[in-house]
Amino acid sequence: MEGIINYINYVALGCSALALILDIVALALPNWVSSSNINYGLWKFCSTISNRENNCMDLTNGIHGADLSGFIIATRALTIIGLLLLVAAIAMAVLKIFIIKDKLFLSLGAAASANAAGGLTLIGVIVFAVKTNESSVNADILGAGFRLAVVAGVIPIVAGIMFIIGKNK
Repeated sequence: MEGIINYINYVALGCSALALILDIVALALPNWVSSSNINYGLWKFCSTISNRENNCMDLTNGIHGADLSGFIIATRALTIIGLLLLVAAIAMAVLKIFIIKDKLFLSLGAAASANAAGGLTLIGVIVFAVKTNESSVNADILGAGFRLAVVAGVIPIVAGIMFIIGKNK
């Protein structure tokens, strides 16, 4: 039984690491929304003008001098906090699996952090999707960054459940 528990914890750690990579990539991608002439993400807005030249600008100060939308700030915050919680979950899992093997609180802490990371990331994704749908922007497709963020929100919840299953007393 001990071997199965170790295997479950290794898989949960691997899932958490994969989710961390996907979360970082999702945050960086500039195409959370894609349409025929615009792409934008959490940090960059790109538009294609008539001569097919791609114009991109940072979203640090908003679009065309307008204030940055609150939903983008909220999505950034929720996703980044989820990312930090995922790092904490991975740290606790590494401690539990490789260093301090007899501490139950590390398994429970890794599970709680992973589940909270996934939950916050998914809430951020939901906020983004709802507000993008309500906005006047003609968003044809929620792009690759958005889709990666969804996957990066689901995987830590699965890992958190595995950390709970793999805990030993």
